[in-house]
Amino acid sequence: MTMLQKAKIFVTDAGKVIMIISIVLWFLSSYGPSNKMEPLQKNYEAAIQANPSNTAVVEKQYHTDKLANSYAGIIGKQIEPIIQPLGYDWKIGIALVTSFAAREVAGSWETGRTFAIIGAWLVVGLIWAIRSFKWERQ
Repeated sequence: MTMLQKAKIFVTDAGKVIMIISIVLWFLSSYGPSNKMEPLQKNYEAAIQANPSNTAVVEKQYHTDKLANSYAGIIGKQIEPIIQPLGYDWKIGIALVTSFAAREVAGSWETGRTFAIIGAWLVVGLIWAIRSFKWERQ
């Protein structure tokens, strides 16, 4: 079996698991209970109509609130009392939960190539998270 064939087999096998975990994590961070998400959407639409010139600020706050009320946000807030003595908040809790999922994928295969590919995925995800997430001082 050539290296190209082995790489193709690996990408198809690992890609399935990575894709499933990515979809689950996307769902958890994009959706939440309807009793929390519907009022959030209505408040966002009202804020945009009230002040259309301030769309960027309202949109940023909407995405922050949407994450806070998503299933991932709920999980992060549930573990916040455990990680708060370390100086972490619910947002870091979300990152910890998702990192465990990534490690489970990495631990399920024991090859250096798997580690390298998943490491590359994590680096890209980290760069994306840093570029898209805005820290606010309290």
